[in-house]
Amino acid sequence: MAAVTLAKFELEAAKLPPLAAAQPSSRILHMDRHQALVVWDHLVLVMWRGDVDAAAVHRLESAVVDVLRRHRNRAALMGVVEPTATTPSTEMRKASSLSNDRMTELGLVGIAGVLSQHGFAGSLMRGVITGLTLLSRTRYPFKVFDNHDDGALWLSQRLAAYDARMPARECALVVARARRHYAEQWARAYGESAAG
Repeated sequence: MAAVTLAKFELEAAKLPPLAAAQPSSRILHMDRHQALVVWDHLVLVMWRGDVDAAAVHRLESAVVDVLRRHRNRAALMGVVEPTATTPSTEMRKASSLSNDRMTELGLVGIAGVLSQHGFAGSLMRGVITGLTLLSRTRYPFKVFDNHDDGALWLSQRLAAYDARMPARECALVVARARRHYAEQWARAYGESAAG
């Protein structure tokens, strides 16, 4: 039953129009139970609602490399972790970190991590991730946010430092629409709450 539902969900995602009529370059690259990938301007948006696996990390890196090619080696990445997402395994965290290093070497200017869990638990999780990031030896610029508006502003500023323009307000609107769309599709396909 889950495989049939997943196939139906992926088929529905493939038929979707661009995310925003005002932004014809917005497009969904991938959408399934665990991950959605959207590209707009210099931005690659990844939304997590389930597990992280090697295929998901590879899809994400491929999307960023494609944007880097189209935008003179400048791209920004926003990762939104929705409340339904699971904690990645140690192996997947390591694979993701190595992928982030490779993308940064190619021109990724920053990674905005948006943790959408609210309240004390969300605040605690953001603090722990920020602390771990500061202690790690990552070579990529990474910052944690509790909302995508602040993440969009930071990424826009990071790009501007490299003479690349990505309007923060438009970026935030594209992210909001993509998140809402993914939540609706997710709830429709799985009949579960899409809160987040």
